[in-house]
Amino acid sequence: MRRRLALVFPLLALAACAGDPGWVNSQVPKDRWKADYGACRLQADQEAGPADYYEPDDRSSNPMRAMDRDDSHRRFDAYLAMCMEGKGYHHK
Repeated sequence: MRRRLALVFPLLALAACAGDPGWVNSQVPKDRWKADYGACRLQADQEAGPADYYEPDDRSSNPMRAMDRDDSHRRFDAYLAMCMEGKGYHHK
């Protein structure tokens, strides 16, 4: 069971990244979206600082670690949104 979960989690993460996250801008060609989104993700990574990613084998029940992880994701999402909005995109 553990082995299956270890294989499924990366696939789910990859599928989430591959999907359309909902940012649109009718003023730019559709093929430019990927480059803009990639640049904004890179910038968000740099601005948000090191992320505390979930490890499938992490059985820690430390609530502070969970809060840090959630805070890291919120910072990343906020920086990504600021960047995309700065490029004229909006959420569907």
